[in-house]
Amino acid sequence: MISYKKIQYVFVDLDKTLIKTDSLVENIFDLFLREPLSFFKVILTYLVSNKLEFKKYIYLKQKGRQLYFPIREDLVDYLNYLKSEGNIIVLISASYLESVKNIIRDNNLDYLFDYVYGSESINLKGSEKHKKIKEIIAYLNKQKNLDLTEADCIYCGDSKDDLAIWEHIGQAIIAGSKAEYLKNKLEKSHYNSKEIKLFPEKENVLFGLLKAMRLHQWAKNALIFIPLLISFNFNKFGLVFDAFLTFLIFSIGASSTYILNDIWDIQNDRQHLTKKNRPFASGVLSPFLGLFISLSLIFCTLIYSYLFFDKTFGIYISYLLITSFYSFVLKKLPILDIITLSGLYTIRIIAGNLSCDIAISYWLLAFSILFFLSLAFLKRYTEIKNKEIKTEKKVLIVPGRAYSSEDSMFLLGSGLASYISSVVIFGLYITSPVILTFYRAPELLYLVQLILIYLVGNMWYLANRGQMNDDPVLFFVKDIRCLFCIFLIGIVFLISHFGF
Repeated sequence: MISYKKIQYVFVDLDKTLIKTDSLVENIFDLFLREPLSFFKVILTYLVSNKLEFKKYIYLKQKGRQLYFPIREDLVDYLNYLKSEGNIIVLISASYLESVKNIIRDNNLDYLFDYVYGSESINLKGSEKHKKIKEIIAYLNKQKNLDLTEADCIYCGDSKDDLAIWEHIGQAIIAGSKAEYLKNKLEKSHYNSKEIKLFPEKENVLFGLLKAMRLHQWAKNALIFIPLLISFNFNKFGLVFDAFLTFLIFSIGASSTYILNDIWDIQNDRQHLTKKNRPFASGVLSPFLGLFISLSLIFCTLIYSYLFFDKTFGIYISYLLITSFYSFVLKKLPILDIITLSGLYTIRIIAGNLSCDIAISYWLLAFSILFFLSLAFLKRYTEIKNKEIKTEKKVLIVPGRAYSSEDSMFLLGSGLASYISSVVIFGLYITSPVILTFYRAPELLYLVQLILIYLVGNMWYLANRGQMNDDPVLFFVKDIRCLFCIFLIGIVFLISHFGF
């Protein structure tokens, strides 16, 4: 624990220290998302301007835009502790001053700082920041009638540029991904006799990238195998291999679109109770890095699909286009967003038909559309219900969505109607003449109908009680009851097909 009794001034950096990201980079990216055509003007301004002029230009372009940033909560707690002991907390940043003021105001941090400084006529970086700190110490000593020196102060930073400050300052707080490295650099100097406190990143980039790809969502693409399974061709290695390749292409493509979606939705996610922990929203990954990785994965899967697996190339492109259009436009449009989600599930089944050259079953399509429509309604209903329970108040609107508490009964009723309709479709399929083509004991399939009633009904029951994860698919693959139901359905299908 850093000793606070002799310390009066605590200087805190902003970018990648108090907040986990670079505010300039985030403002540039937000500007690109809102005004894509501004890209070339921003690049040109960067090339012909000095750093301070460029920061001011971005501030003016973003003026009035409220952005939320991932806060280093453990550091904020520690600064609150230091403030409660009578220390004076000073925010000093190389970012443009007006931008710094907006950030701490919009993110409810203005209460924490007694003084705020940022770049105005000089870019406060490295040695220039050190000079400014000395000026502030002299000013505060005069105002507070004190006689403190740099040795009596704490500086909290995150980069190599801050080493020049730590060489003179009394004690160090180091935050961010380079915390251990910077600590080692300081300990090799004369600083080894002084106190150092670390606030390192809790997640690394690789883990964050895997999390952003949402590998658990690959379970959705298991729908590709359904045509192969219900046609009972799973003993043909060639068809299984083709289905697996399609599964792999769609899964990588889905991960790419999830990354794009998270980047596009980063501001809404930061206001969400659970989505704020996603890698981009939490600051673990840079949006520019995410954009590069996402586009690279999409490009590679498209090339591979076109050159080596052209029979699913068309529907794969359709899937990517619809998913992207959903992420950028449709998910903010009521009803259309839910229909699109249901359609994306059904597209995976059609991809399974095409990859294995299996005729499309219109019974299966009719069932799938209604069944997945129910799950899509469930997803939206859960988002509202969970937020109501955690905030203990009605939700005016879910950030980035078109629904509020007023729509919860509509979503509940529509979801249950879709779910019951899908079960009815399955019942009609059991009584159709085509059933005898595949099953020796079709009457056993009524057991599947009962299991389906329990499977989806139970999910709606839990959602209505606020016990469902925001993502029904994630709940589905983790819940032992859901997995057991799928196992039972598989057993019943096999017995019905081969007979007793």
